[in-house]
Amino acid sequence: MKSIERIFQKISQPSKKQTLKRALITGFNLTKQDSSNLKIMLKRMGVRFNKSTSNNQLLRLYLNAQYKEQVRLQKLAKTEKTRKKKDSELKLKRLIQILEESEVKPNKTKMGSHYVKLVK
Repeated sequence: MKSIERIFQKISQPSKKQTLKRALITGFNLTKQDSSNLKIMLKRMGVRFNKSTSNNQLLRLYLNAQYKEQVRLQKLAKTEKTRKKKDSELKLKRLIQILEESEVKPNKTKMGSHYVKLVK
């Protein structure tokens, strides 16, 4: 009897290929802790979702929010670079303009000065 029961259990168990196919079909399997963590993170990001949202939808929403945040950060970094470049160009233009307009003031004292005095 024991051998028949063991054989029946082996036959009735799904094969590994079948379980892998089921996992692929159903999608990423989240634990309860994972799904609750995703819900907390989505709330912090300001993403709205229903309580009946499936685990796969939660994961999609989270990844979509992360993607949007990365795109926003890239745009912000790009604008900062251009802004810094423009600021440095303006500073250079101002310095060149000051140097062109100014004259060197002669030192009236017998003691030498270590600084060049510019006069407008």
